[in-house]
Amino acid sequence: MENLKSTMLASRASGTCANYLRAFNKWRPFASDVLGTSEFPVRPIDCALYLQHLLESSKSIASINCAFYAFKWVHLLAGVDSPTLHPTVIAIKEGAVRLASQPIVNRKEPLDAHHLKVLAAETNLEDLLQLRNLVMFILALSGFLRSSELCVAEIKTDQLREGRSVVIAESSSITCPCSLLKLYMHKAQIPENSDEYLFRATSASGNHKRLISVNKPICYSTYRQSFKKSFANIVPHISNSGISERNLQRHGRWASVTAKNIYVKDSLSSRLEVSKALFL
Repeated sequence: MENLKSTMLASRASGTCANYLRAFNKWRPFASDVLGTSEFPVRPIDCALYLQHLLESSKSIASINCAFYAFKWVHLLAGVDSPTLHPTVIAIKEGAVRLASQPIVNRKEPLDAHHLKVLAAETNLEDLLQLRNLVMFILALSGFLRSSELCVAEIKTDQLREGRSVVIAESSSITCPCSLLKLYMHKAQIPENSDEYLFRATSASGNHKRLISVNKPICYSTYRQSFKKSFANIVPHISNSGISERNLQRHGRWASVTAKNIYVKDSLSSRLEVSKALFL
């Protein structure tokens, strides 16, 4: 019997089986705590309600598809009718995927530079953790760096000549990216020629903090907690400063002009220039 079980599980790749199992385990508390129904077999109406829940809570196409095919896989292994064959469930799944794939309409407003200076003024620069987060924040915004680009050895998204390098100007402001980076590297004892990740997890011993010795970048959730999508918020403000389209495209390293235009928000004064030019 054990060999039979192993052979059945081999019908899918081990990674696929693990993903389906995780997705089905997430369904269990929803079935018992929210719907008050049995976990298995899954009724079509319960399956539809769960897919609707995933759409509203995560808006993730991957989560919706994974849950749908996890239900199908589990019922197939058990030899019982799958709720995923029901026309209503199929329609809910297709509709959820379509809605989740729609672009975000209500984008956040641009972040003013004043907020960055307030953040820098309130940051304890003697605290390595606070300093690390501030430097990540400032570098990501000034260099238009995505969270993943703060911890990669090389980049392949550049579309223009020498687009792999990012040039950031030094200033005398408290939010100067260059000065903050130098201070952070000094506090964290990172040599200039180091090939280790700049932003790693920290460990504390009393009041003293230091970077962990393991050469591993911090996780995405830490990035998200640090600057909460601020990359998308800061770019629109820059577009109204008279910077050429090519320089803006190079600095942001967007794959296309269309991708850039999703982030750029024109100021009201620049939009009024069109009707003013008519001299009506």
